[in-house]
Amino acid sequence: MLKKRRGNPRFLEVRYTDTSRATAKKKELADDFAVKMTPLIRKLEADGYTSLGSISHALNELEERTRRGKRWTKTAVRNLKERMSAARTDSVIPPGSPLAQFFDE
Repeated sequence: MLKKRRGNPRFLEVRYTDTSRATAKKKELADDFAVKMTPLIRKLEADGYTSLGSISHALNELEERTRRGKRWTKTAVRNLKERMSAARTDSVIPPGSPLAQFFDE
């Protein structure tokens, strides 16, 4: 009986494939999602939801989902908040934009 091989049969062909464009696109989509979620996160924080756990719980209660359609976790909220901060420092939000009011000066 032959043992079935595991893994990608074309591994050697795709092993050194350049994935930089795909990675850049994923980061762009994540940045866009962070910008979209910023007003809601800021509103929750203003309403007293200050911990990562309370924010994730509130987002799940509101039936909001992550960019990939999953339920929110503390780690996902932390990553989103880090991306929101990075988006502000990288000037993803242009000065004078209505969204700029949601970021700390």
